[in-house]
Amino acid sequence: MMVLFAAVIEIDRIMLMLLAAVTEKDFQDYASVIHSLYLKVLIPTTVVQDRHCTHE
Repeated sequence: MMVLFAAVIEIDRIMLMLLAAVTEKDFQDYASVIHSLYLKVLIPTTVVQDRHCTHE
C-alpha cells in the first residue's frame, strides 16, 4: 500500500513539472484529464487494495 502511495506522490511530482510547462488554458484541460484519471484508476485501485488487506 505504501508503495502505491509513493508511486502516486512521484506521479504527482512529474505532473506538476509538466503542468509548469503548459499555458493556463491547457492547464484547465489537463486538470480535468488528471481528475478523471484519478477517479477511474487510482481511487478504485486503492479501494480494492484496502478491501484485499482487510479480508486477509
